[in-house]
Amino acid sequence: MFSRKDNYFIKAINLSTLETDGCDVVTLPLNDTFPNGLFVAMNDEKNFYFYDLGKLNLDE
Repeated sequence: MFSRKDNYFIKAINLSTLETDGCDVVTLPLNDTFPNGLFVAMNDEKNFYFYDLGKLNLDE
């Protein structure tokens, strides 16, 4: 993960994708499944993986 402000490296996170064609993040609460926001990654086979942003421990 990199900072949007200055592109500073924040942390490496281990996800279900080995490679990705793209990622996106929503930092607002969405529902009971994603109360802390949402991180989405798409792999080369065009499968989408959805993660609760709060469970990625980005503020450690």
